[in-house]
Amino acid sequence: MHTRRCLALILFIATTSVAAAEGVAPRQALFGELHVRTQLSFDAFIFGVRATPDDAYRYARGEAITHPAGFAMQLDRPLDFIAVTDHAMYLGIMPQMADPATRVGAHPISRRMQAATTQEERLAAFYEVIGRLRGDVTDDDLFDASVARSAWQEDRNDNVTFPRLLGVQAPGGQGRSALARLNPTMESGLVS
Repeated sequence: MHTRRCLALILFIATTSVAAAEGVAPRQALFGELHVRTQLSFDAFIFGVRATPDDAYRYARGEAITHPAGFAMQLDRPLDFIAVTDHAMYLGIMPQMADPATRVGAHPISRRMQAATTQEERLAAFYEVIGRLRGDVTDDDLFDASVARSAWQEDRNDNVTFPRLLGVQAPGGQGRSALARLNPTMESGLVS
């Protein structure tokens, strides 16, 4: 029930924000995507997603982007809006873990993940990260707040003029449900 009310509120914000920006009638149906992950989310990254928030916005506007398997993909019709809702936890950390030239990429867990050649080795390294995501590690020397902050700012300060909702999904855990937080933003300045 709570999820349904949350989605209804998100849809209301999205449609009223887009309607205000585009000058469409308040009861006109708009079509968009409210749950998009990019390479900044740990779960999307481990499944091969390398698209950035800019790629997601371009795709929603009808431009072609490259699928992780290497082929071009493009919508038949552009969307009216999009919400990029990357996970707040470890935002932007996984791409850094894959890059040995970064501080995060030089961490022993990152090195094990980079060196993994089998599914079992990748899973073993990722399970070490999962414990950190759950909060099992009190002194997390892998996480770098400046990376997460930079990933958020990079996404927030792009030059996209496409109506979009930027949000993060915070984890639940220990009996709490996950919290999705959307921050409606538009270049027009109507909503911030």
